Amino acid sequence: MKRKTALWIARIICLIWAGFWAWFGLVSGSEAYGGGIQGIIKNSPNALPGAAFLLITWIAWKKPQIGGMVLIVIGTIIAFGYPLMASNFTIYVIIMMELTFALPPLLVGGLFLWGSRE
Repeated sequence: MKRKTALWIARIICLIWAGFWAWFGLVSGSEAYGGGIQGIIKNSPNALPGAAFLLITWIAWKKPQIGGMVLIVIGTIIAFGYPLMASNFTIYVIIMMELTFALPPLLVGGLFLWGSRE
C-alpha cells in the first residue's frame, strides 16, 4: 500500500470512529432529559470524549506523526484501562469495547505513522 493511500485510509477510519463516539455521546442519554434537542443539549457533557477524539483526528490530519503517536497512546490507555475499570462486565462486553473503542485508534495511529514516514 502506498503511504498516501495509508494516510487517507487512516483519516477516513479515524473520522468515522471519532464521529461515531461524538454522536453516541450526544444522543445516548438524551432521553433521560426529555429527548429532542433539549435532551441533547442537557446531555452534551457526555459528548466530551467524542469531541476530544474529533480534536485528535484533526491533529492527526494536520500532523500525522504527532497524531499517530497520540492515537497509539490513547488506544493503549483504553486497551489496558477499560478492562480494569469494567471488572463487573462480562468478557464479551469487554471484548466488544476493546474492538470498538481501543482497536481503531491503535490501527489508525499505526497507519498515520507509517503513512507519514519519508
